[in-house]
Amino acid sequence: MTRLVAVEQEPIDAGPSEYVRALLNILEDFTLEKERLSDTQKAFQNIFEDFGSEKARLETTQRAVLNILDDLATEKRRLEETQMAVVHSERAVRASLREKDLLLGEIHHRVKNNLQIINSLLDLQANMTTDDRAASALRDSQNRIQSMALIHQTLYQSHDFAKVDFGRFLTTLVVHLRSSYGRADIEMCSRADAVHMLIDRAIPCGLIVNELVTNALKHAFPGQRTGSIRVELRRLDAERVEVSVADDGVGIPDDADLGALSSLGMQLVQVLTEQLGADLVIHRRNPTRIDIRFPQP
Repeated sequence: MTRLVAVEQEPIDAGPSEYVRALLNILEDFTLEKERLSDTQKAFQNIFEDFGSEKARLETTQRAVLNILDDLATEKRRLEETQMAVVHSERAVRASLREKDLLLGEIHHRVKNNLQIINSLLDLQANMTTDDRAASALRDSQNRIQSMALIHQTLYQSHDFAKVDFGRFLTTLVVHLRSSYGRADIEMCSRADAVHMLIDRAIPCGLIVNELVTNALKHAFPGQRTGSIRVELRRLDAERVEVSVADDGVGIPDDADLGALSSLGMQLVQVLTEQLGADLVIHRRNPTRIDIRFPQP
């Protein structure tokens, strides 16, 4: 039988310097680890501080956004209130404009009716007088009044109470004048560009045309002579228009001084021409034509 014999190993004898170095290494490692832990702690603290600052900024931003939303809500309410006020004001203005249009229409209608009454009174007087000159003067006055009445009638019928469709007025006027003087044998024609005049210019211009056409009907075709009268309204440019009355009658004598004529009709033409700031150009024959040019934007 084999016997096992235990052999004891003698311990290695480590010197004191090696233990010191080992302890120093351990302490150094511990110090480094402590520094790393300290740095990590500081980093976490910085992170927490940054997080706290960011949280504060977010809270501040949140409050600012909420304030902005509140302001927007308030502004929205104010805008809605303003919008409602504007809508009510617009309705009130439209109602007022409708009322004023109705009143203006009624005014033009009544003025036209009153002028028609005056015209009828003059007609009665003309029919009752036995003086031919007086009757002729009354007829001329009737036509002047009728021309003004036609202006108001044109305004009333067009529903534009600010400006007169002058071409439409001319067409009605020349038909009325031929009928008034019983000259169905005279051809009457009118042509007009699209010109709309304010009433304070339409009335004097209408009276001028009335006088010129009346003068042609009474004097251009004596006896049984026939012919034609042409009335035109032309726009010369953006600022001026021209009204002309032409006839192919006997013409105006060369020795006739139109500026010295004492007839009421020619005096009216001169006064109204000055009122319009117009230029008056006269062609005595072939054909006889009177042009009136005046500013009309």
